Amino acid sequence: MKLIPLKYDFCIKEVMENETVRRHFISDVLAIPLKDIKSVRMINPFLCKRYKKQKLDILELHTIELKKKPDKGQPGPLDEWHSLFNAKTEEELDMIKSWTKNLGIIEAIKELKEISLTDRLRYEHEMRLKAKRDRQAEDEYVYESGIKVGREDEREKSIKILVNTLREHGDTDEQIVRSLMEKYGLSKEEAEGKLS
Repeated sequence: MKLIPLKYDFCIKEVMENETVRRHFISDVLAIPLKDIKSVRMINPFLCKRYKKQKLDILELHTIELKKKPDKGQPGPLDEWHSLFNAKTEEELDMIKSWTKNLGIIEAIKELKEISLTDRLRYEHEMRLKAKRDRQAEDEYVYESGIKVGREDEREKSIKILVNTLREHGDTDEQIVRSLMEKYGLSKEEAEGKLS
């Protein structure tokens, strides 16, 4: 089975639909004992406009940053969640499941496996990855094209400056053509075309 990583936003939203996963995650991240959490609910993460010109003036952003590397010596609850978020294969999920006692993580693994089996979600995941790769390729192409155009523009400007400077110094068209051929590697016809 090809695993959809939990770190993708649509995947975490699906897994967090499970109340057991939500309760344990919040308990572990915020260090609140499970018995003190009375309820946990999901609020719709999508803000919808009622009409076309309506402005959305509510923006609420909550970010939780997990440590970059889990503590291998004495792993705590956050280290277990970190391992789960970074799992890339079903074997890694099974390994996490074999040593964790955290019911939230066990439930999250179950949900993640079910999501990964769903053709629709796998397709969405693959399409997002494809779109990301396409966008990177497009950005690289635009960047390279921009640099090329910029270099050509600069070259044309410097040729015009040289032509004007040589004319101000009294050089003949024939001398200017030779200078352009030497300095810019232009053919005689190209250099003559730069005189106008």
